[in-house]
Amino acid sequence: MNETFISYSPQDSKFVRRIVDALNKAGINTWFEMEDIRPTTKWTQEILLGVQTCHNFVFIISPDSIASPYCEMELNYALLHNKRLIPVLYKHAEGIPPVLREPSWIFFHNFSEGMEDLLLVIESSFGASLGNRLDAVIFIETQGTYSRSFFLYRNHYLVGRNPKGQIGNTGILLINDKYVSRSHLELKLDAGKWHAVDCHSRNGCSINGSRLREGQSKLLRHGDRIMLSPASKLIYEEIQPKNWIVNGNERETTPERVEQFPATC
Repeated sequence: MNETFISYSPQDSKFVRRIVDALNKAGINTWFEMEDIRPTTKWTQEILLGVQTCHNFVFIISPDSIASPYCEMELNYALLHNKRLIPVLYKHAEGIPPVLREPSWIFFHNFSEGMEDLLLVIESSFGASLGNRLDAVIFIETQGTYSRSFFLYRNHYLVGRNPKGQIGNTGILLINDKYVSRSHLELKLDAGKWHAVDCHSRNGCSINGSRLREGQSKLLRHGDRIMLSPASKLIYEEIQPKNWIVNGNERETTPERVEQFPATC
């Protein structure tokens, strides 16, 4: 799998080439349009496939990339597939979309320092990013087994059988369960902490056995079990440093847990 997709305008290719060369030298596998599109292939399909198979999505911010419909297409596709978004500011631009203003930017006033920050984020094993957001993961359990995990890269998610959200502002967690409402639960980052909100769901939901009232918001804590139906459960876990302590007892580290149930890309 390509680890890192680079979204950029061709007008910025000289700067992007420096970044790609530095990433490759550091052992980071990149998807770079100038190298990874094969002759005679449909380039749009190749680009979308490159986005889908990456883990990190680096967006090079400049006036040209912000104005580019192709960069916008790549960005929306990365959001649709819940990729870790890493904005790199190359040149200041007007009209930067809110989703690019949400994560902390990496600045390249000094190329070496910028590369240091970029590598720090890319090489972090899980959802870590620069800035003070709380990195967390949701494990989706169906019929008593862990089916998939989902890193919370956005600030807002809708959970349900067929939730409707605005791409770029809202992430989507699909639950294939007839007892789960179309829009069942909302997850949102508020003041640096994750909260769960019942979306007036038909069958309701509970956290650790305590039922949420319709529209009620509840602060989530590490290890919380969110029941959506008898068959579907979410497990909320915060990404902690190794050898973390809870109630005086050392517990299994979150990184080891995540390695057992990797996020789908």
